[in-house]
Amino acid sequence: MSSIPPHPHTPKATVRQRRLHRLWAWGFVALGTVLLAANLGMLPRPTEQAVRLIWPAGVVAAGLWLIVAGRPKTGAGVPAFAVERGEAQAGELVAACGTADLQVQAFAGASQLIVGQFPAPQGPRVAAHATTTRVVLSPRLALPLLPGRCWSTALAKGLPWVLDLGSSLGDFDLNLRDLTISALRLRTTLGHVDLTLPAAGQGEFELRLILGDVTVRVPDEMAVRVKVATGPLGKVRADSRRFVELAPGEWASPLFAVSAERYTLRLYLGAGALRLV
Repeated sequence: MSSIPPHPHTPKATVRQRRLHRLWAWGFVALGTVLLAANLGMLPRPTEQAVRLIWPAGVVAAGLWLIVAGRPKTGAGVPAFAVERGEAQAGELVAACGTADLQVQAFAGASQLIVGQFPAPQGPRVAAHATTTRVVLSPRLALPLLPGRCWSTALAKGLPWVLDLGSSLGDFDLNLRDLTISALRLRTTLGHVDLTLPAAGQGEFELRLILGDVTVRVPDEMAVRVKVATGPLGKVRADSRRFVELAPGEWASPLFAVSAERYTLRLYLGAGALRLV
């Protein structure tokens, strides 16, 4: 029986709203500081001229965001999609989420490769290369500071997957326990990651977060080796009952070297906390 702790039940809307307000608050603080420095003549003349030309665009962007964020919800759901499996023997999911959250989980689909919800009415882009099918989730128009809805995907079990995920402002909830993942690459500027590793398989994961917290949940059946590089505001909390610190910034399951089921994680964390459980 797995000892993975349950996912937290923090309302996503509340978390996103707080983060957006904090981001805009710091943005206005930075803008005011630069404008004050320009008015006091503390900046080089070319920089001062650039500031006086550019700062109105920041005010316009703030106004547009307030208009869009304040619109009443229409109640319309996010469009659903489904991609048939066909002859695919492997899958690749590429997601450029922008400001949206992304949820990934497994499903036992017989004829479908991936199903989910994604805001583009025309659905994801799909391309088949030999025996691998690539599914790309990317909005046609990216406005990085506008609030985004949650995207959800369910991937078919029984075939290997490669995941290439990125966002500017969004959370990732990746429950990969019942999937076969050969590689994962994830990049986010501001957001949290909740990652449950597969219970079987081998591969390498690479995660890069500028600002955010990461929880890595390791099933009892899986061995893991984690190499972490942190910025001055990054910190790591590893369950000492399950993981051994091999060197500064490196932890592993006790039987990692001889385990047939194992993953290697390489993680950069600028500011935030890694929780390894």
